[in-house]
Amino acid sequence: MTNLKLQTSRLIIIPLSISEVGLLTEDIAAFEAKLDLTYNGEPLGSHLLEVMKWQYKKMQAEPENYLWRTFWMFILENEKTIIGSAGFRGTPDSSGSVEIGYGINEEYRNLGYTSETIASICAWAIEQNGVNIITAETEKSHIASQRVLEKCGFRVKKEKAETFVWHLSAQN
Repeated sequence: MTNLKLQTSRLIIIPLSISEVGLLTEDIAAFEAKLDLTYNGEPLGSHLLEVMKWQYKKMQAEPENYLWRTFWMFILENEKTIIGSAGFRGTPDSSGSVEIGYGINEEYRNLGYTSETIASICAWAIEQNGVNIITAETEKSHIASQRVLEKCGFRVKKEKAETFVWHLSAQN
């Protein structure tokens, strides 16, 4: 598929292939062996696992657009350990908007890893044809996630009852 790899001073960020997402949802040990990495990202509880399986089906249906549905793993380069993931929730819409989501294992929070990852992935996305705006939605109570978005240049564009909708424009 692709040899796409993003790098920061501390992290390697890779998008999983369709088969790798499938393997992650079925057999973590085989996934770790295939990538020669340790998975220590968000726990694959029922909600995250269901999201991964849903995205996996979408990736299979539209393999040419898999980068907009896959999970981008952020890996501590020195430890060869996956500590979190991020991803888009589909291809850019007709206005050039795409939504991003992310999560990280608790033990790695508040160390700047998520900000590094989101900044890198958003820079990649803004370079893609047809992308004008990246959006994200956070719960009003999730201050750490809001700080990540602020550090990455996002601004609140809409307030809902329990969430904020954030935008990062290609013109930023």
